[in-house]
Amino acid sequence: MKNYVIIGNSAAGIAAIEAIRQRDKESKITVISNEGYLGYCRCLISYYLARQIKEDKLLYRKENFYQENNIELLLNKKVSRVDPKKNRVVCEDKFQISYDQLLIATGASPKFPEIQGIKKKGVFGLRTIKDAKEIDGLLAVTRAAAVLGGGLVGLKAACALKKRDVDVKVVIKSGQVLSQMLDFEAASFVQKRLEENGIEVVLGEDVKEIIGEGEIRAVKLESGKTFEASLIIVGKGVSPNIDLVREAGIKVNQGIIVNQLLQTNVANIYASGDVAEAFDLTTGKPAV
Repeated sequence: MKNYVIIGNSAAGIAAIEAIRQRDKESKITVISNEGYLGYCRCLISYYLARQIKEDKLLYRKENFYQENNIELLLNKKVSRVDPKKNRVVCEDKFQISYDQLLIATGASPKFPEIQGIKKKGVFGLRTIKDAKEIDGLLAVTRAAAVLGGGLVGLKAACALKKRDVDVKVVIKSGQVLSQMLDFEAASFVQKRLEENGIEVVLGEDVKEIIGEGEIRAVKLESGKTFEASLIIVGKGVSPNIDLVREAGIKVNQGIIVNQLLQTNVANIYASGDVAEAFDLTTGKPAV
């Protein structure tokens, strides 16, 4: 009998539960999540914000998934550090739990650019149900919004806001949408479709300042141009959530460095999902 502990309750954590239970029906599995929700699909959050699906459709597995797999699920607990010497994890509320094997599947958090006003009320990432609910709470009084970044998250956020009858401008520093995914010609098709649906795309610009006293009123671009916005969604990539291992002797770069078995330099600690930095077959180099 082993004690498995999984930090994180999204796709990577749930995949680990299923993989463990295929081989080990008896050992204890404890899952720790800093959110208050059962495992859900982050890719669908924009559709939830658009009111195209209801909250129950976000669930990644059925509600009885944890009970059926004999999982101890600890919600609203944030792990503050990992202690490999004592094989335990410590939470912010001082709760501690020991493990024989540990999986870190803490995912990533949105990157917020260092621009004036970025910490004002009304600036959001779109990564969690909580983000979506807080944005939703402002939409009744939101006429215009800005999305920073032309990646998949930013464009899906823009589409969701447009579905909610908000005027949306997408500000993109590069010369095309989806620059990490598409060539220029393919991107132009996507941009045309966005514009046909009333979403304005601003290319080759970056935001210099978010204007407003207390609440947001406008966005100022590096070119000096300003436009109205009382809500901003940032979609400029993510950073792996590695803070809990910084002092644990676990090797990190951008993410937690793992081998082809997703094993860290500490033999009984693994990492997977957006927090892990593994060998990339396409480039031949480690990558998140």
